[in-house]
Amino acid sequence: MYDFVVLGGGSAGYAAARTAISLGMRTAVIDGAPELGGLCILRGCMPSKAVIESANRMLTLRRASEFGLRCHGIEAKPAEIIQRKRGLVDEFASYRRGQLESGVFDLIRGRGVYENPHRIRVQRLDGDEQIVECASSLIATGSVVSLPAVPGLKEAKPWTSDEVLEAEQFPKSIVVLGGGAIALEMAHYLAAMGVEVTVLQRSATLLSTIGGGAGEVVRHSLEQRGIRVECGTGLLRVETGTRRRVIYEVNGEERFVEAEQILAALGRSPATEHLGLEAAGVTRRG
Repeated sequence: MYDFVVLGGGSAGYAAARTAISLGMRTAVIDGAPELGGLCILRGCMPSKAVIESANRMLTLRRASEFGLRCHGIEAKPAEIIQRKRGLVDEFASYRRGQLESGVFDLIRGRGVYENPHRIRVQRLDGDEQIVECASSLIATGSVVSLPAVPGLKEAKPWTSDEVLEAEQFPKSIVVLGGGAIALEMAHYLAAMGVEVTVLQRSATLLSTIGGGAGEVVRHSLEQRGIRVECGTGLLRVETGTRRRVIYEVNGEERFVEAEQILAALGRSPATEHLGLEAAGVTRRG
């Protein structure tokens, strides 16, 4: 019997387990991902900041003439950018694996499903099954991309941030669906690499959950760099041919934009679908 069990060994899960141990609680972490590290390290904050640094350096080189300097033959090498990113991510992930496998708490490699609030059945990665009993638990299983039910969108096979962060070739043009932090980070990166970028945002401003005028400041900056931004849009449908066509409306007027690829960055949902939340007494919202 454990005092505390964490489902998910990412940044939040590890921090919770470490805190529990410091309070003298017998603790276990259950993680069934093929690779330890969690979303932030493997496919989120760290890889995105790595490629954004390449984008920032590219923009600085392009502005060299403003400072009396000349740079010739500037060229982006996406495969090399991704290689650098992978090296940085591997370093962080290796460190996190060491923390998780240090033995200060039990690490159970497998996928857990609640049978009741204090009993979790784990299908281990090695094929065995294990019952874990606990006084309390924390769900820290991260999130997955949320794809809205827009006709034709799924069939268009849009990229998510995962694909952008592994892309060793860039499309010539892309439509970014969404105006939140992830969407704009990827728009910034791709535009710096020479991709023609259009951003379609549902809300009246970019970064609508932040407030304080941040969205308008960021929009002005993006548009100065040649990124097309449309806010207050409603997605109607997506058509796929030699290019992808996104049909949307603004104030009741139907419009469209075409590009080689689409990036879906319209939010994320909790990765809790197969945890047996009802048995745990957890109620989903929305």
